Amino acid sequence: MVDARLFPGGRVWRLRCGAHPDVCAELGAGFRVDVVGSLVEAWTGAAFERFAGEKNLDALVGWLRRVEDGTLARELATARSRPPRDLRSMPAIAATPAPAAADALRREGVVRVAGVLPPALCAALLRRVNETLASSIAAVEAGTLNETDAFGRVHERRHRYDVKLPLVAETEAALHTLAHTLRPLVASAVGDAAELFDLSSVVADPGAAEQPLHPDQAWTDAATVVTVFVALQDVAPDMGPTLFVPGTASAATRERQNLKQHVALLDAGDAAVFDARISHAGAANGSARRRVMFYVSFKAAGARAGATSSESGGSLLGAVSKRGFTLADLAGTDPAGEAAPGEL
Repeated sequence: MVDARLFPGGRVWRLRCGAHPDVCAELGAGFRVDVVGSLVEAWTGAAFERFAGEKNLDALVGWLRRVEDGTLARELATARSRPPRDLRSMPAIAATPAPAAADALRREGVVRVAGVLPPALCAALLRRVNETLASSIAAVEAGTLNETDAFGRVHERRHRYDVKLPLVAETEAALHTLAHTLRPLVASAVGDAAELFDLSSVVADPGAAEQPLHPDQAWTDAATVVTVFVALQDVAPDMGPTLFVPGTASAATRERQNLKQHVALLDAGDAAVFDARISHAGAANGSARRRVMFYVSFKAAGARAGATSSESGGSLLGAVSKRGFTLADLAGTDPAGEAAPGEL
């Protein structure tokens, strides 16, 4: 319909088979589909830009007109030439005591939990992420690895990566530790049988632009996915910390006026635990340092985790997805927490 309205006579479009596997099968596209998601992208002259917004005819037509006449490219160039916002005056998300964390997560949609991972494990994970990113980029560029096998989708992709992580010693230890420590909090929102949905890392290199505010999951009456971001190094205001808008995950609070953005200035090992329906964004990294966030998420058992663009799978390697881990599995059955990392 967009094509007919904008371009009589037709244009060439790129079809994302992850979003429309049946259509691709009918067209004879004989390749494996790894990512389920509906993406609309257009070339601006410098890169493919992804459409963000409600998928309706008027919105798509309006956005594509801005692509065609160069308006979007000029807006992007202007936005990226501005210095990053000074976030030092923005309210920071304070650490929440354990007894109040579940209520705060339900009410505000995001809580900060201090010291979830120990320093030695953060350092080991940081090395693993950097090694995985470098090897994945090399393999994709060499044509030996499909990009969607190695990386998840992320807004504002320049200098920003969503790196799917393998199940190795460092990630096993982190999974066990996070699940055991945060089990009551995560289970309060999505249940003890919640399925591992993401095992990945968000990397923002110097020069990464600020993302638009967005939720990771479409609105539902109840939480379907809870995500845990863990800083693998201390995060300063100029390193592109995550911005959250508390209250935007709840039907009771999402209509509140004057909702303010809060910044997650995390120390290494601290976690931001959030309902995936909450509005958030990575700020611009105006520093000379890479910001690396290890993250996992858990999806309520049997729930349809619909991303804002479509029904979507998590950022999870296929080999990990096949294991079918649950929150209870990863936390272990010993209430005293005596299970050793790696005993999964």
